[in-house]
Amino acid sequence: MKKSSFFILVIVLSFLLVLVFLIFSLKEPPSKEITRARKSLAAAESIHSGLYASELFKEANMNYDSAMIKWKMENEKFIFFRDYKKVRENAIKANLLAERAVSETQKRFAIAEENLGVKISQIKTLLLEFETKYNNFPFDSKHRADLAHGKLLLNEGISAFEKRNYLLSESKLDAAEKRIKNLDEIYKARMAEYFMDYPLWKKWTDQSVSNSKKHSTYCIIIDKISRVCILYKNGKVVQKWDIELGANWLGDKNQQGDKSTPEGFYKIVSKKANGNSSYHKALLLNYPNEEDKKRFLENKKKGIIGKDAKIGNMIEIHGNGGHGFDWTDGCVALEDSDMDKLYAACQVGTPVTIVGSVKPLDELFSEEK
Repeated sequence: MKKSSFFILVIVLSFLLVLVFLIFSLKEPPSKEITRARKSLAAAESIHSGLYASELFKEANMNYDSAMIKWKMENEKFIFFRDYKKVRENAIKANLLAERAVSETQKRFAIAEENLGVKISQIKTLLLEFETKYNNFPFDSKHRADLAHGKLLLNEGISAFEKRNYLLSESKLDAAEKRIKNLDEIYKARMAEYFMDYPLWKKWTDQSVSNSKKHSTYCIIIDKISRVCILYKNGKVVQKWDIELGANWLGDKNQQGDKSTPEGFYKIVSKKANGNSSYHKALLLNYPNEEDKKRFLENKKKGIIGKDAKIGNMIEIHGNGGHGFDWTDGCVALEDSDMDKLYAACQVGTPVTIVGSVKPLDELFSEEK
């Protein structure tokens, strides 16, 4: 072979090798781009970008799926005819969109974390204020269940917040807030309705204290809302004691068995020492008085109570209190040590005035804030 021909052959072979290398380089599978996109999508999914940046996350997945479909189609071709350009474009776009979804989710996390933190604090305050105002109110079973459910929703919202599941947290907190606010409106209305009798309670209280001052005697005021027994002498407060009432104390007593503590003017008709009472000492009141009997008969005529209802009796101020909740059948209960002091101060005939409250509603609420 001539030297010139050999040289030409070397050049041709070299050209062909370079051409083959370039072809195979261009046909290199887009593994790096696909891997990068898959990792970015996994990172986005781990922080719930599908919920917090749904459009970006959805588009990123669509581009990734397209890249995988096109990659499979290209791999089925003969190597010299494969073209991974579109595959790379889709994979790169999927990666960029997934990274944007992560960034958007993290921004929303920061905002949600701040807002929900404030919301949790507000609902806790709302619940505390509600329980402070209405803690002693006799709740019916439905509202008691609603309050328990509201507390459960609040706790679930806090738990979801701590796990950074902010959408679930927001949903739970909104439901909790709605329940508590609804209960607050219901019992605010009930309280307002109950306090329509406040002018009468004030009249009774003023009259009792005035008589105590005028005749230099003792008198007892029972404040149902504030849960306090107030002992007056010569028109001045001598002492106050915490009390517990009938389990259904809201409003006046209507009939036997309604577990309500009556309201009105009464007096002590008997002092029962230990051994003569089912409790640690007792002061028996003259319930029902003439006013109670008159109202009882009127309520029967109006159909407010049944025809077979009985008016009841044996309303006492007695010991064995201190349970921390209302439990009596309509009586007023004090702790034994407090009952000893009240028992010693009072005589048969000592007036006892039972009212819903000695303070107006707005004053009570302003004290609780």
